[in-house]
Amino acid sequence: MAEKAAHHTKTFVNRPSIFEVIAQENFSSTGYPALKRIFNYIALKNPQRLNWLIQHFDEVFLTLNTLCQYYYLKKYGGTFSENFYDLTRVSRTNNSKPAIDQLYISLVLTVSVPYLQNKFDAYIDQLQTKYKLQLKEKVFIALNKIFHTCWETVCLIYYIKYINGSSQTHSVLLDVAGMVLTYKNIKSSNNESLAAQLSIREQIKNYLYYGISHSLELGAFFMQFLNWWHSENLQSKFIAYPIPNPPKVSYTVLFNYWIIFYIRVILN
Repeated sequence: MAEKAAHHTKTFVNRPSIFEVIAQENFSSTGYPALKRIFNYIALKNPQRLNWLIQHFDEVFLTLNTLCQYYYLKKYGGTFSENFYDLTRVSRTNNSKPAIDQLYISLVLTVSVPYLQNKFDAYIDQLQTKYKLQLKEKVFIALNKIFHTCWETVCLIYYIKYINGSSQTHSVLLDVAGMVLTYKNIKSSNNESLAAQLSIREQIKNYLYYGISHSLELGAFFMQFLNWWHSENLQSKFIAYPIPNPPKVSYTVLFNYWIIFYIRVILN
């Protein structure tokens, strides 16, 4: 009984709070719109050569996201946003480092689900701009709403189960991959002894990896700030427009209408 209680206490302590896991999910979702605005700005500078960045932005983002997430999953055991919040993924069964098949399953789910979601959203927006929809298009829109509602409901159930402690994971995708989130184990003494044993070449390589990873994190934070600033600035532009004055009444027009009305009354 004592061992079981100790195991539950350790699991509870190492488990991130619901605010941390939601924060890293929100941070991950800001990469797509922020990077799209940057690519739009770059393409406007030279539309003849760089217009393909906008036309195939989803595929470009899928490639960049796959490379980035693969690097972070393989080196740090978590996605880019999870590593930003000092979180890592472990196997749900034994709380150890995930197997190689779990890593690839996580990679596929991490990059493919947002890609498909963006594709569906773009197609739905395109359909909603049409004046007259076909029957299959109306059915597709209705099914998309039903699927979106069911997905959000399942995510909410996972959040509730994670809060009350009945589930170890907060995400459907993590549950499918058989992994859970936990804090990184930071062992400074072991790192110092390991650094002393490394050669100069390996130390330089580690410093380069460290610099590149933290540069990416700072860049992502800047993109998140850019996304927030753009939305706030756009909203302020709409609010800043003054309310137009009511149109002035032309007394000449009123007088002409009155004359016409008076003549009609006399003729009748």
